[in-house]
Amino acid sequence: MLVVEAKRVVERRDTATLLHQLNAAADEHPGSRGVVVSRYLSPPVRKRLSDAGLSYIDATGNITLNVSQPGLYIADRGADHDPWRGPGRPRSSDLGPRFSMPWPQTMAGRTERRAVAATTA
Repeated sequence: MLVVEAKRVVERRDTATLLHQLNAAADEHPGSRGVVVSRYLSPPVRKRLSDAGLSYIDATGNITLNVSQPGLYIADRGADHDPWRGPGRPRSSDLGPRFSMPWPQTMAGRTERRAVAATTA
């Protein structure tokens, strides 16, 4: 079983929190594996996630998925630079209260956690 944490943006400072959250969720499902999914994961973030024993997938094609049961390993390399971050764009998604959006738009970027069953053929 995969326990998935999906976030729009993952920074290096988020990796410890993600590890804690995914370990807590994995405790509820023994034998499960934590996976971080995001639109883009930088090389330092990917290294920290791998070092922490977490799998990851991003929208640019970076993927490391390592599951012991049923025995699955997938790895590929995508972009090393965020294709959605142009010149002059802020690094963080936290723009502060001046730039806050009405409630429906902020809900679109919320963090979601899902448990996905991995089945064998």
